[in-house]
Amino acid sequence: MTRLVLDTNVVVAGLLWFGPPRRLIDHAIERRFELCSSTVLIDELTRTLGYSKFARRRARDETNVTMLVAQYQSALAKFRRRSCGYALLPICGPGYVLAPP
Repeated sequence: MTRLVLDTNVVVAGLLWFGPPRRLIDHAIERRFELCSSTVLIDELTRTLGYSKFARRRARDETNVTMLVAQYQSALAKFRRRSCGYALLPICGPGYVLAPP
């Protein structure tokens, strides 16, 4: 099964808006691939979702940082307490591909 580590900005977009980032999270929840993360990435996500620029969006969706992080964690297949050991390599277009460092 394919394993993915999503950039924090992709996760934020997926949790707060609709579109391709949201579909990635939905597919992970459906277990179409394994979504991996680490404590470092979850901490970064928690900080980023707490930014004041997202306050109106959270209020509109009647959610908060804790609920959004829990939603993301429910999609995770793998969780590591350290870095995931993958590097993001840009490819043609707006996407990314994962490869070992």
